Amino acid sequence: MQTKKSAWGWGKNYEKMILKDSTPKLVTPTLLDVQNIKLICSRSDQTLFLFEDGKLIERGKQTEIIHQIPEGVEITQIVSSYYHFLLLGSKGELFGLGDGGSGRFGTKSNTSVKSITRLKHGVSGKIISVQAGVMQSYFLYENGDLYSSGYNSTEGKCGNNSTATVMTPVCIERNVNKVFCGPYGYTFFCVKDNKILLGCGNNSKGQLAIDSMDKNQKKLVNIKFDSPENIVDIRTGYSHSLLLDTFGQVFGSGEHKSLGIKGSGIYQKFEKLDFKNNFITQISCGCHQNLALTTSQEVYVFGSGNNDSDLGIKGLSFTEPVKVKLDPLSCGSLNIHCGSFSTFVWETDNLSMGNDLIEFYKSKKFGDCKIDIFPVNKIFIEKRTGKTINEIQKYLETQSTQDEINIFLEWVYSGWVSKKSVIETICRGLGIENYLQKSLKDDILALYKDEDSKDFTILVKIDDDDYEEEEEEEEEFEEIPVHKFLLAARCGLFREMFQNVNTVSNSVKDFSGKSIDTIEVFIKYLYTGMIELTADNDPEEIVEELADAGEYYQLTNVSDIESQLQLIKKNLL
Repeated sequence: MQTKKSAWGWGKNYEKMILKDSTPKLVTPTLLDVQNIKLICSRSDQTLFLFEDGKLIERGKQTEIIHQIPEGVEITQIVSSYYHFLLLGSKGELFGLGDGGSGRFGTKSNTSVKSITRLKHGVSGKIISVQAGVMQSYFLYENGDLYSSGYNSTEGKCGNNSTATVMTPVCIERNVNKVFCGPYGYTFFCVKDNKILLGCGNNSKGQLAIDSMDKNQKKLVNIKFDSPENIVDIRTGYSHSLLLDTFGQVFGSGEHKSLGIKGSGIYQKFEKLDFKNNFITQISCGCHQNLALTTSQEVYVFGSGNNDSDLGIKGLSFTEPVKVKLDPLSCGSLNIHCGSFSTFVWETDNLSMGNDLIEFYKSKKFGDCKIDIFPVNKIFIEKRTGKTINEIQKYLETQSTQDEINIFLEWVYSGWVSKKSVIETICRGLGIENYLQKSLKDDILALYKDEDSKDFTILVKIDDDDYEEEEEEEEEFEEIPVHKFLLAARCGLFREMFQNVNTVSNSVKDFSGKSIDTIEVFIKYLYTGMIELTADNDPEEIVEELADAGEYYQLTNVSDIESQLQLIKKNLL
């Protein structure tokens, strides 16, 4: 078991699609009564919440429904239109929910379904990605074939050079790598051969970025954009589109007010938007509202509308991105989602380790080797970069200034991007691919699982209630392998102990007096930032002892572990 991770929502609460109460609009980010969310997807009047334990809940139409996902199916993607949901399983299983009219499910039927229903198209191969626009659907197969179905209308949104409704999926392109759309999108984009950006649909506001005002493109046409291979995501709204690249930059096309730009102008091609040097990792579009998430886990809102309070901040539009205030303040890494008129943010894991590691690095007091003048930790550096310390030293000390080395190392230790150009240049020079996708959390977890790289041992006394007091027996200890640098980064007691690394042995006896189970849970918390209990743990014992262990070892963020313990007491005991 693990502690709870929060979720927030705001905007249109039509028929209780966000909260179970009858408040019609949530004008500011509101803490939701759902926790431990894996995915959230919202359409015009319903929301799906997929929990980490696999449970799927639907809210809306004045009710809450628990849907049964077929046994053995792991849902990895959920997308929505104005009318329907598509759910994709890890093995390519496709499911539908909602109004399947006008061919949106691609099954020849106009039937609406109220439970998760398997969809079969008669096309051989595995579906690896799905997208949905306002009234249409797209299906990408493993072999690169792209199919579409749904309501074409005059815009030609299905991309098959027609305005007729498509009841069963038709192949509109081959050798496709990525597909992009949005729940209120009248336009669609895809990347072909990892180097060609294509799009189709409505261009009445320039949202297709074809550098002209030709309204409708009924088949896929080339879109001019430098380096389509660097596109991470494209999200589409009613009259605008957003594009995110691997360098954390956001580009926009379409109506200025929907892009958060002052005035009534239009961008007819993708133009860079100003995020004041923030490195963006996620984007999302609703009808007119947008969200962006930075590497420092700050959420920005921009766009227009707010008729349903979907911006979450007082005001009808913003001429620049505005930071969203989450209450209570999140200390975890986040995901974001915009539905047609509702908006969501939810925690996926805890980031207190990032704060600890960057402060540990900045102290310049620890390290088993150096890069230029900077003390670093070999095991950690090599895990984060995938390169040997010798390779890194050779490149940085000959190709980079000390300021540039420091910027790069701060990114390695925290995951935060302060100067994109510097980090991107160094990563390219070292051959570190997809550095934006390198997760501090995942790398620390990999270290936790890597027993061979652990260089220190905590000895926890084994209690034996059956021993005879009059007999003198040698004490027995259980060994818990750990990484010395992580102990020093997270705990003041170890930091003091390791000040003079030459006088410290490779093990230490635990004198906290806590059980082996408690110490094991505590050690994993140091790596993951989460209190995770197993079925073998005694929750009451762990809760009673864990805060004391944190104080004994001088945990840098005692309030974090205490708040998690409070949630465990409330929800598990």
